[in-house]
Amino acid sequence: MHGPKNAFTPENTITFELPHDPGLVMTGALRGSLDRPVAMIVHGIEGSAYGGLQLDCARHLDRVGVSSIRLNLYGGGPGTRDRLVNNSLATDVQDIAAATEQLRDQGVKKLSFVATSFGALAVLKQTNLAEVASAVVLWEPSHGALWAGRDDRSNTAVDLVGDYAIFRKGVGAAHTQASRAEQDALGNTTDLAANIGAPLLIVTGDQTPLTPHAQAYHDAAQDPKLLVSIPGADHGFTGENIDRIRHELYQHTAEWILLYGT
Repeated sequence: MHGPKNAFTPENTITFELPHDPGLVMTGALRGSLDRPVAMIVHGIEGSAYGGLQLDCARHLDRVGVSSIRLNLYGGGPGTRDRLVNNSLATDVQDIAAATEQLRDQGVKKLSFVATSFGALAVLKQTNLAEVASAVVLWEPSHGALWAGRDDRSNTAVDLVGDYAIFRKGVGAAHTQASRAEQDALGNTTDLAANIGAPLLIVTGDQTPLTPHAQAYHDAAQDPKLLVSIPGADHGFTGENIDRIRHELYQHTAEWILLYGT
């Protein structure tokens, strides 16, 4: 049994080399030590390792004895991956795979994944989850059917400041030209869940349009699997009673990882 920690556990920055992009690095926030079970927490579009959902999840997991690494994808934090112009789902898939391989090389034996929205889709596209994942938790996983032809995405940089591309949606918007073309071609991604090969928990809300897609992913996956819908929760797990919604989200996530990932 791994002893509980408190919310003041110190964090360290961890750096991952990206062999598919020589010279580039990706950073993450490590809470806890790598000799405990570890959860890799992956944010969604325009998120970062320091978003409230990701940080509070790390705190909750730490209290039950699970360490975590919150990755900075989509230019979400310090590191050369801040350069967004060529960022896409494919690069995020590669980045997660690179971080996973380096963690295994460092002796991490129990690795779970906690991923939200578009980050969940990047986890679903990992080709070796059956080999590396003890447990997988997907919050409001995105689906290819949601993206084709959408007209609410910024796809053209209107200015550049240093390494940052400034889009109509602001600094760090992830809908780059490469990303948009890729999203349009995603198609039906339901079958990705059939190849996970690890215990799968999907958490959604009853105030979100993604619920049917979450159900489809669940139906396609192999056992053990579980689909949980949190009453009153929207895509960002907010709502009139956000404290209750977030508590349920973190509680379900921790229970699944403790059951299968430790």
